[in-house]
Amino acid sequence: MQTVFLPEAFARSQLSHNDLDDMREYTAAQKWTLTGGGTFAVAGVGGLGTLTPGAGDNGQGYVQETNLPVLLAAGKPTYFRAFMKYVEAATNVANIFIGFDSAMATNHLVDNGGGMIVTGQHSVFYKIDGGTTWQVESRNGAGSGSTAVQTNDTGVTAGGSAYHLFEINTVDQGVGTNYEVTYKIDGVSCLSPTTGRPIVHVLPYTSSVAMGRSFGVKNGSASLESMIVDLIAYAQVRTAS
Repeated sequence: MQTVFLPEAFARSQLSHNDLDDMREYTAAQKWTLTGGGTFAVAGVGGLGTLTPGAGDNGQGYVQETNLPVLLAAGKPTYFRAFMKYVEAATNVANIFIGFDSAMATNHLVDNGGGMIVTGQHSVFYKIDGGTTWQVESRNGAGSGSTAVQTNDTGVTAGGSAYHLFEINTVDQGVGTNYEVTYKIDGVSCLSPTTGRPIVHVLPYTSSVAMGRSFGVKNGSASLESMIVDLIAYAQVRTAS
């Protein structure tokens, strides 16, 4: 009797839905959708996705999974991973984000260094016009209270010629009603520069909406900013364990 030897990853494939994209191919509105303007192109050895925003101050561009596969729920932790870089075209004025986000909209990065959009749901790394360090933010709904949005400065310098690894972990707080989000850059947990303690965002599952891997860039001047994504991956538990 003949049989087939399965790849090791098949052995536990029923435990999570997941995907790792090495950015080797892009066809508009298939796996990925470009919104807000600008261009997105894939090229290079191993695959590199370059996102360039539209022209002019506050010109923008966003890339997101066309189908949003992640919905936060009790017993279904999630993981996000990306290898990305950007180099400032004009000193410290680029607006950048990468992470999990709900449906994209124009001005998802607010004009003139205003940060992330103030509606929807996301867990992201971002950097603003005039800033020099990575911020992290988790949001679930509109408003400014701690049950809607939590934001921290990581103190980690943003930009430069090297690629950096970004990770986001989402797990149950333990009571089934809230989730905790933690962040890593280059394998190191993001800490509050003020307290020296790990940054942990706690938000309710209530009103969670579908999210997907997302990234975007907005000019902070007339210079065209851009970002290059080498890989972007996610995983989420299929069923409560």
